Amino acid sequence: MPVYRKFRALAAAAVLVSAAGAALAAPAAAKDGDAFGAWSVHCPKEPGATAKDCRLMQIDDIKDKDGKPVKALRASIFHLGEKDFVLGALLPLGYSIPPGVRISVDDGQEHELFAQRCVPQGCEVAAKIEPALMAQLKKGKEAKIKFHLGSRTGIIPVSLKGLSEGLSKF
Repeated sequence: MPVYRKFRALAAAAVLVSAAGAALAAPAAAKDGDAFGAWSVHCPKEPGATAKDCRLMQIDDIKDKDGKPVKALRASIFHLGEKDFVLGALLPLGYSIPPGVRISVDDGQEHELFAQRCVPQGCEVAAKIEPALMAQLKKGKEAKIKFHLGSRTGIIPVSLKGLSEGLSKF
């Protein structure tokens, strides 16, 4: 075999081995149903939906006023473009908008969440996750979403167990 053919064969083999090694080294992307501590991945079933349409969510069972278990969304994180993320939550209908909604990690600095819309299940609040908040979320143990219901302060505790791992694959 001429030298240039040997070189092409070796170069092609090197590219294949390199690609296989990169595929093995890259972390697997999260998919619908994957769980990371207190967080799980939920992807839409609609045609044309991509992995970027998936959300990391924390959903817990709580009891309604009649004592029956219902699913309650504590928090969700979803993609905003290629590298940015949005943190969202669903608050009970009737929360007071003017005092605002805040989230803090391990009782540290508070960050504001903004009202988005209200639906029959509750009112959505969200904000882009800035780098300082992202660092706190990845290292923290618990976040608290604080809001006002009349003269009372409501607090939604959000476990951060597994969030850092989930974000690394999300």
